[in-house]
Amino acid sequence: MKNVEVEVIKLGGSLLSRPNIAADLRAWVAQEDATLDARCRVLVMGGGQMVDALRAIAASGPLTEYDTHWRAIDIMHVTGRILATWLGHVALVEQYESAVSKCRNPGWMVLLPRDFLRNQEQLLPGKRLEEGWHVTSDSIAGRLATCLGATKLRLVKSRQATSAEAADWTVAAQNGLVDSYFPQLVDDFAASGCQVATTVLPQASEVEAAH
Repeated sequence: MKNVEVEVIKLGGSLLSRPNIAADLRAWVAQEDATLDARCRVLVMGGGQMVDALRAIAASGPLTEYDTHWRAIDIMHVTGRILATWLGHVALVEQYESAVSKCRNPGWMVLLPRDFLRNQEQLLPGKRLEEGWHVTSDSIAGRLATCLGATKLRLVKSRQATSAEAADWTVAAQNGLVDSYFPQLVDDFAASGCQVATTVLPQASEVEAAH
């Protein structure tokens, strides 16, 4: 049996407050399914404004970077559940080993990262993640991509990357398109054959017009 290709898709948390985002996401998933590309798609949801609020709290009170890092991971579980609710039919997966098993078959899942980060990530080969504000959902999705053997990592952002950002992840990090730790994962992407790209989420009306 041919191995199923795995794609990790990180959805930027800033999308959470976009008007009509639930409809846009459902239309986009339907568009992806219409390609009949039988791959396993693993969705990772960023924290968005909830993490921004955590940053403000951390700036005004005694919280270590370790504390805020793991509270931000907790927030990703909240936003991931919101994403799964909006999509309806997409499986919500909390355990990393369950995700590994599901990656053997085509389909979609929303993966919550806490179990992977707490119990698995440090045991797996490749560049380990650090704990701090410089490691966000971009790098978490990137590390997941290499650990899951993904052939593609797609970062869905609120804006298009410039040509300079698309050519150099260090420039992308300097401009805030990805987190500052992300460029340190580039060698792992190359070694594992994982292609990395940024894109924007189309509006539902754009998807419908394309058909």
